[in-house]
Amino acid sequence: MNKHFNLNNFLTWEAVIILMGNTDVTTSNYYLYNPKGTDKFYFLLWDFNSTWGYDWTPSTIAGGYTPGQAYQGPHNLWANAFGRRFLSQPGGLELLNKAVLEIKENYLTPEKIAAFTTSYYNLAFPFISSEPDIGYLATNQLTSETMFAEYNAVYQGMINSVQMNYDCFLKVQHSPMPFYVEQPYISGSNIVLNWEASVDLQSDAVSYDIEIANSQ
Repeated sequence: MNKHFNLNNFLTWEAVIILMGNTDVTTSNYYLYNPKGTDKFYFLLWDFNSTWGYDWTPSTIAGGYTPGQAYQGPHNLWANAFGRRFLSQPGGLELLNKAVLEIKENYLTPEKIAAFTTSYYNLAFPFISSEPDIGYLATNQLTSETMFAEYNAVYQGMINSVQMNYDCFLKVQHSPMPFYVEQPYISGSNIVLNWEASVDLQSDAVSYDIEIANSQ
């Protein structure tokens, strides 16, 4: 970490992802920046199309999609090899908790979010509520009244989005990390099941339930 990365940069990158609810950043949608003449790499945020509750809240533009636990909190970073190795180290989760709280309390506050969203709303809404922009909104198949109601619901919900993501982060970090399940296969008269061992960041015991159905 100290030789090739910057701990503060890495923790800030992870904290912002968690608090903004970015569900599409596990193995892509970020830059690794290496300043010329140095051995350091820095994580740079990029692509925020799945943030601020856009894919979370029912009855919004996204159509009510709620991501599974694998896309929430530290679970969302587990598919990233670097993030997985960091969280697996003693004290890694504690450092992440401190970073998430610091960013939440000092930078992504409701007051600051409200100030930014209001300024952007007043600039953007006159354009998206008229042609040609209105024809390209994700919910343009709805009536204008319903479409604007959902647009406003997303706008108003952004103020509380960070707190919602923070509460989720505190809760799900006590659940086992996601694991890969291989395709079952038949060997003789047996069905063979294989899966990657799951990890609990608090080192609690992990058990598995197998449900067998006779139909898909």
